[in-house]
Amino acid sequence: MASFSFNFFEPQNDATTTPATTTITTTSTAPTTTNPHVILPPLLLSAAHELVTTTKAPEHIQQVDIPDTNLTFYVRKVVREASDTSVVRVALERDVLTGVYEGGFKVWECVIDLVQYLTLRGIGQQWKDAVVVEAGCGVGLPAIYALQVGASAVYFQDLNCEVLERSTKAAVALNARTKEEMERWCGGGKGEEVEDGVARFVAGDWDLWHECHHAEQGGVDVILSTDTLYATPQIEKLARLLHRLLRRRTVAACAYVAAKRYYFGTDGGTYAFERVLSQLEDVADCDDESGVRRLVLRAKVVHSIVDSASNIRDVLLVTWCER
Repeated sequence: MASFSFNFFEPQNDATTTPATTTITTTSTAPTTTNPHVILPPLLLSAAHELVTTTKAPEHIQQVDIPDTNLTFYVRKVVREASDTSVVRVALERDVLTGVYEGGFKVWECVIDLVQYLTLRGIGQQWKDAVVVEAGCGVGLPAIYALQVGASAVYFQDLNCEVLERSTKAAVALNARTKEEMERWCGGGKGEEVEDGVARFVAGDWDLWHECHHAEQGGVDVILSTDTLYATPQIEKLARLLHRLLRRRTVAACAYVAAKRYYFGTDGGTYAFERVLSQLEDVADCDDESGVRRLVLRAKVVHSIVDSASNIRDVLLVTWCER
């Protein structure tokens, strides 16, 4: 299976490391308590400034340009260290190991597709004051885009704490364009009290994430996800997450999912995702004007990339529709 990614691993202090290989391994689909959901501490303003200071050297960062736009992102390379956890060691050897590491240290091509689509269509301008989740965020460029356009709360969610702590938080700090943005995104406060910034960080398995604060207040406005449809277990889990978290009582609530149309050999892809969504239960929603409505999640392709260099890639729009 063809794959594309920016390699953010920087070989240091690791002369014996085996070169990375492109391997996808699928295992059991059952939720595992080894990756429960964990709300990580916020990226504090002092830590953000330190990340920017220590990472700004050219050899430590990778520039990611979004074609046909004026957007450029910066990502910190992940330095190999003697203290690396098993997750990081797995990441150095393969692209994905299902249930253990889901490719979060790499920027996959569908990340670029989604940010480009959102930018060129001006969609992010509708997200001012919205609550946004990026599911399986990895480095988190789509969620950083949501921060830049003024979302009121942005959840960076990934399976691995290591990805969020070593890569995602650094990317957030590096891509604040002004002092005011940095202050808005980061947590702060005096003494023991820490006020939440706009950027929130959650690690763990999608099936075990049930306690999103904003979901308890009626759901989130926007869910983003890229290159997460590569196999049936991930498709089913993402569908359930959207079903659980996406706000129902507003026509503006939606999800954007960017992925390959087919991931050969793993039964994944956007067509498979549409099929799984169509099999989910409908839900009752009480509307003050029209009474009880029966709603279902539906996806439609809003953009496709056919470049003859890789599999066809789609951007899907997922919304609640009346049955």
